[in-house]
Amino acid sequence: MPNDKINEYSEQLISLARDLDISPSDYQEAIRRYKTLGEYLNETEYEGAENGVIIYPQGSFELGTVVRPIKDSEEPGYDVDLVCQITIPKKSTSPEYIKNAIGYKLKESLRYKRMLREEGKRCWKLEYDKDNGIDFHMDVLPSVKESREKINQLKELTDFPNLVDTAIALTNKENGRTYTWSTSNPAGYSSWFKMINNTSLPIKTKQELYENNLKIFASVDDVPDQLVHTPLQRAIQILKRHRDVRFSGHEYEKIKPISMIITTLSAHCYENEDDVYSALKNIIFKLAGHSLLLEGSDFQGLRQFIRRETDGSWYIGNPVNAGENFADRWHEDDHIRAKAFFDWVELLEKDIHDGRIFEIGYNKADDSRKLGALAVITEQSKPHVEIKGKNKLWGKLS
Repeated sequence: MPNDKINEYSEQLISLARDLDISPSDYQEAIRRYKTLGEYLNETEYEGAENGVIIYPQGSFELGTVVRPIKDSEEPGYDVDLVCQITIPKKSTSPEYIKNAIGYKLKESLRYKRMLREEGKRCWKLEYDKDNGIDFHMDVLPSVKESREKINQLKELTDFPNLVDTAIALTNKENGRTYTWSTSNPAGYSSWFKMINNTSLPIKTKQELYENNLKIFASVDDVPDQLVHTPLQRAIQILKRHRDVRFSGHEYEKIKPISMIITTLSAHCYENEDDVYSALKNIIFKLAGHSLLLEGSDFQGLRQFIRRETDGSWYIGNPVNAGENFADRWHEDDHIRAKAFFDWVELLEKDIHDGRIFEIGYNKADDSRKLGALAVITEQSKPHVEIKGKNKLWGKLS
């Protein structure tokens, strides 16, 4: 495709992604709320704590890949995921104490008690009241620093041992009554993503964001890094929104690809493309190449980011925690999650080819599939992406 067409198409994709953005004011409000929560949780002296509680965001708010929720969807709010790390040595406490210590503190507050929902397997969920029509759900993840022995084991199983020291032990409530530990490393994952994400290729600079939001930011330095997007972040936002729209109302909505899989695989596939179209095309091309794994076949010429084990199970590893498999349920129900993923990738190819990628804006899809983001690109400017085979799971939506 000629460079001028690539640039034209990329600009349209950027406009689409901006329509999906959280606003700077909503982002700042989310930050204010989690900092207020952290200050409250730090008011308590936890048994054996060396330095109170450490609160920090994980997931899309930390990675700069937040996507505005679809209006009138079943989950119309922003999910803000927070790590709540109590500074107690793991060997000196129990998962039950850590989970309940945070739960008790939240229940003591008249403010947070009314927001608190039923205890989750790993998190405590707070549902904030709507503010200017915006919902916020805050998932608070109680944890402690992982043991030195476990961290040393993890360093032997990753290509990024320097990122493992931030690993945490989080709590699992099994069968509604038994508490156990599991290992994660959201801070290490964030460092890995930022190492790949080429911030020298911003689509919009901090200066531009500051000038457009003078009532929100006091200076350029106040503009969060997470609001300065690169081609990789924009591509991930578009992929996540396409997933939400294509699975919305479909019988497979409950098994749609999780955001962590989309983010991890996109980062693996990214090759520092300096425009959104090239980044998106490359990601989809590489993901589509993995579809041969459905038939038990291997493929040549591409680095393998999705692995099929000898027993038929699937593996998409956390790059900073090899013991965490994001595809640990893909083998269930005759590999239905794997099939849904690859059929979605195939649909991505088709929708880019047909120009329907632009039909994934803020509002929920209507019968005409025109979602109010942008008009479908003209026939002359459509990029060509080769389509392989026919869709299998998408009879209602195609």
